[in-house]
Amino acid sequence: MSEKMLSQTLQVLEVDGFVLRIAHPVIPPYMEYYLTEQGIEVAHRVEELVNWLTGLKRILATFCMHKINMTNAKPINLLNQLVITLKW
Repeated sequence: MSEKMLSQTLQVLEVDGFVLRIAHPVIPPYMEYYLTEQGIEVAHRVEELVNWLTGLKRILATFCMHKINMTNAKPINLLNQLVITLKW
């Protein structure tokens, strides 16, 4: 990511209330950025989403690895096959 793109992204995050910017009056210019409470909350939710997706990826990989036939299968049968496979 270029410095320009980083600067623009941080400006948007600041305007949206996710980041707090502190400018120090020195040469060369020096800025510090901190997550606000709202930014911390969003970061936690994104982390939860990533963890959920990672688990889902593992489940789907298990289906593929064991070649569980999902064609014309009833959902409860697929779930039973998955539980048996994960216990494996």
